[in-house]
Amino acid sequence: LLLIELVMKLSFVTLALGLAAGLGLVSSQYCLPDDSCWPSNAEWRVLNSALDGRLVPLFESEYGRCFDYGTDARQLGADSLCMQGHSCRLEECVVGNPPNHAAYAVEARSVGDVELAMQFAIAYDLQVSVKTTGHSYQGTSTQKGSLLIWTSDLPRLSSSGRIVNNYADSCGTDYPEVIRAGGGETWEEVYAAVGLNNHIAGGGGLTVGAAGGWLQGVGLSAMSRRYGAGIDNVLDYDVVLPNGTRATVDACSDGELFFALRGGGGGTFGVVVGVTYRLYPVEPVTLAVFSVTNPAYGNSFIDFWVDESPVLDRDWNGYWGVDFLLLYYIGNANTAEVEAQPFVQALIADMEAWMLANGVDQRPGDLTLLSFPSGYYQSRVNGETDPTGYLDLALGSWLVPREYALRNGGADAKALIKELRDSGATALSYFLGGAMTDPLVEDTAVHPAMRTALWQINVISEANMNILRQRVPSGGPGFNHHSKFEDPLTLWGDSNRYDTLLAIKNRVDSAGRLNCFHCVGFRDVSYTYNEADITYSPNAASTPSARVALFGMLTALLLLFT
Repeated sequence: LLLIELVMKLSFVTLALGLAAGLGLVSSQYCLPDDSCWPSNAEWRVLNSALDGRLVPLFESEYGRCFDYGTDARQLGADSLCMQGHSCRLEECVVGNPPNHAAYAVEARSVGDVELAMQFAIAYDLQVSVKTTGHSYQGTSTQKGSLLIWTSDLPRLSSSGRIVNNYADSCGTDYPEVIRAGGGETWEEVYAAVGLNNHIAGGGGLTVGAAGGWLQGVGLSAMSRRYGAGIDNVLDYDVVLPNGTRATVDACSDGELFFALRGGGGGTFGVVVGVTYRLYPVEPVTLAVFSVTNPAYGNSFIDFWVDESPVLDRDWNGYWGVDFLLLYYIGNANTAEVEAQPFVQALIADMEAWMLANGVDQRPGDLTLLSFPSGYYQSRVNGETDPTGYLDLALGSWLVPREYALRNGGADAKALIKELRDSGATALSYFLGGAMTDPLVEDTAVHPAMRTALWQINVISEANMNILRQRVPSGGPGFNHHSKFEDPLTLWGDSNRYDTLLAIKNRVDSAGRLNCFHCVGFRDVSYTYNEADITYSPNAASTPSARVALFGMLTALLLLFT
């Protein structure tokens, strides 16, 4: 009875660590699949049983089914093996490199599953990687030789459309309306839960997770000029920490960790199993879509955009490219279309002036205005989202400060964008500024250039990334879309900011339990993925050893008393 009482009083983590130390499992290096300390099939079997059969081996030889999903981001995101960019199943996302798969995935369906996976990793000194829907194009959501926690199937906290009124954080700050989102929910699900009566600063890709790497990296939105980024609108995080315990983290409960979770990168400081977002009253939206149809007008269009974008107010939000605009105007009344007219008329006037100067009768571009009285979500209810399934995507991004856009009367910026266009491989870019400039640099972990940028220019070639780095040294990488070839020490600004994040990482995760490429505190390992090392099968019969039996007892106690 005394032993039972003692076991009940001690935490599972303490017992697991004691077990690991007593059996010689704790070392200065991770236990890897080709090490003698690697859990036996019997030990994996105990974990699988505790997870109700949701421990899945990840085999490169089975990856063909991911190619079969084609460009369907929903199917790719619903499979723990697949990546939205297929090259990111390989080390450093580079074609020709060895596979970078974790050994096993815990397909978590509850917070208890996440805690159990973390505690198992502690007991056997395993690396842990984290993935939601696999939209990382830098390789941060997988790690060779690790135990992957796949959060995509965690409970849908917002599925009922429940809005919480009069919410207060631990600082005592009140918010009229918020919404809770689970760690695996996508923006498609959260937007549906928010509905047509509120606005939220959410992601553009409907299949992107609302609480994973998108948010913890920065969380750019079509609405960021009005409402800020995701990190500016998250009020707290529900987190399973690297020590296996659960915590609610906000500005007052743990200000340092809250800072790190807002821009320090996903899969690094804890496993986020839920978040709280602030909501805003819905306002009507007018979508202005413009595309250049006559290439001869291309230079004039770029000149027009460079001149106009710095002076637009924060009611203008959205995206742009070297030959198109996709802008959302947030109005204050049902006459949003009328309020948007000054910019629209300026664009029309620019086209007409070009036509007159060039003796052209046909308008050089198409402009469409679409009205959505019930706000942004009304423009997305058709469910269309970005196709993925890229074989090898060389995505990169660079933050361009407003002062650069204005330099020399805009001449430098105009020349830069034309150079990028002429070299090809450009992509949809973000229109920033506005509310993005309101927070202080020290409030969040993102690169300081995020707070001074007018644009985040996205490209899909490393050659264009080098142009951006050389032409705009005052900028910096945009974390969510940064190049896989970027120096990770530059992702958050200067070395002092990285050191600050590393100190927080060492405080909450001194063992480096959470480990991923391009993440704070990444530890490379001397191991090459090998399917032959992944020998556990859910149907394999084995006789549990003494330490397996003890781990099984501790697992049962965890499930019983937590």
